[in-house]
Amino acid sequence: MLTDAARMRRVSILLILLLAASPAWSGAWLRDKGASFVSTAITAFKEPDYGYDYKGSFYAEYGLREKLTLGLDVEEHRDIYGHALVFARLPVAEFEKAGRFAAEIAIGAHHRQMRAWALYKATLSYGKGFQTGWGNG
Repeated sequence: MLTDAARMRRVSILLILLLAASPAWSGAWLRDKGASFVSTAITAFKEPDYGYDYKGSFYAEYGLREKLTLGLDVEEHRDIYGHALVFARLPVAEFEKAGRFAAEIAIGAHHRQMRAWALYKATLSYGKGFQTGWGNG
C-alpha cells in the first residue's frame, strides 16, 4: 500500500503532466491564400446525476488574402450554453527565425439557455516554428 506522501507525489506528477499539455492552436500562423482548415468535434460524457451529456464544436479558417485569414468558431453544450464567433487574423510582425506576431479580432454571441450576450475578442499571438527529426513543429 502506498503512503500518503507517495500517493500525493504521484497525483502531483500526473497533474503537472496534464497541465503541461496544451492544444496546438494556430495562433500567429495565417492560412495561405485560398487554403482552408475545418475541424469538428462531438464529445459525449456521463454526468453523475444527469446521465449522458454532450457538447459539440465547429472551427473553420480560410485564407482570403495573403495577409488575411477569416474564420468561424462555434461551440454548443447541450443547448444550455455556447458561443459563435466570426474572426479575422492579420500579421503584425515577422522576425524570421525569432518568430512572428499576429492579431485576431472577433465578434459574435454567447448564450446561456434563452439569454444571449454580445461577445468580442481581441488576441495578440506569438509563434515560433522549430525543426525536429519528425518534421516541422
